[in-house]
Amino acid sequence: MADPRQQVSPRGIRILLAFVAAYLLVGAALTFYADLPAVGYAIYGVVGWIVGMQLFYRLHRSYTATLGQGGE
Repeated sequence: MADPRQQVSPRGIRILLAFVAAYLLVGAALTFYADLPAVGYAIYGVVGWIVGMQLFYRLHRSYTATLGQGGE
């Protein structure tokens, strides 16, 4: 069996890909249609990174719980 320390379910992978696609679409829209200062784009990047890490963590915890490991 593969090492489950950094894995998510196939459904979780689809959710993460949807998050990345939405992140890129919103970022592109901000770039082309909004006139934000550089700090605005930096804040968007940091907030997107934090939300993405939390999403991965929750999906990973759910996956490890289904494997019977609990993750704690």
